[in-house]
Amino acid sequence: MGVKKVFSTRAAESQEYQDWFAEEIRKEKEAFEVRMNYAKVLVSLWSYASMSDGKLKPQEGNLVGEMTNVLFDDGCVLSDYRNEKAEIIEILSSVFDSPLTIKSIASYTSGNNEMAANFYEDACCIIAAEKDVNQDEIQFLNDLAKELKLSDLDKKTREKKYNIKI
Repeated sequence: MGVKKVFSTRAAESQEYQDWFAEEIRKEKEAFEVRMNYAKVLVSLWSYASMSDGKLKPQEGNLVGEMTNVLFDDGCVLSDYRNEKAEIIEILSSVFDSPLTIKSIASYTSGNNEMAANFYEDACCIIAAEKDVNQDEIQFLNDLAKELKLSDLDKKTREKKYNIKI
């Protein structure tokens, strides 16, 4: 085999590998973006729930912090990105301060009743952290349930679980 043919074959193999590697990087980047978008939706929801009465109370803030850390636990949405946790937490903190719209959150659950119910449960959990649920928080939960198109049964089941009387 001549030098030119050997070089040509290696160059072709190298190009094949580079194409494969580029595709793997693209898939990984896409997977990260999908997971981050989900985390941003959750943090936005948690922001609205914790601020539904106009103020972030210590119990709510602590709970949201714990919930955010759970995103990095084994099998959770950001478990593959523990090495970047500090940077990701910084991004999610800015999302908490400037959350996505409720409509965006609700559209994320479109056609997925289980996810909608889980989102509603997260909101109930945060609001119930302080024990004393006020009218603004009740109004938020009612509005959220409508946006999520939650069934009355799912709504009442989650409220009952957290002793929220609406």
